[in-house]
Amino acid sequence: MKPAKESKILPRKELREPGAELPKRETHPASAIKRHKSKVAALGCYICRMLGLGITPPQLHHIREGQGMSQRADDVLVIPLCPEHHQGDTGLHGLGTREFKRRYRVSELDILADTLEKIA
Repeated sequence: MKPAKESKILPRKELREPGAELPKRETHPASAIKRHKSKVAALGCYICRMLGLGITPPQLHHIREGQGMSQRADDVLVIPLCPEHHQGDTGLHGLGTREFKRRYRVSELDILADTLEKIA
């Protein structure tokens, strides 16, 4: 005869010890990151807002400051930039970080700080 398997079913509330709490359900990290990215995207392009162009649909740029050559920042460290200000000729990838910072007088970290403050 096989030994009885232990039950993983938690006892009903009435049968648990007084004061005992059910284990809290943890949010899946991927869903938390997805919510974070949605909040960031809802802000629209940072540069367009700064230039008074209103809210334009953004792409999410992973910040490069503090990262190695081919490393991408964590998915939480993203900033909203429209396609032009992200990968276009007047954007971060088109100009490079130094020229982007000189032209718009703002760094990736400045944009990240503002973004995190706005979604908090």
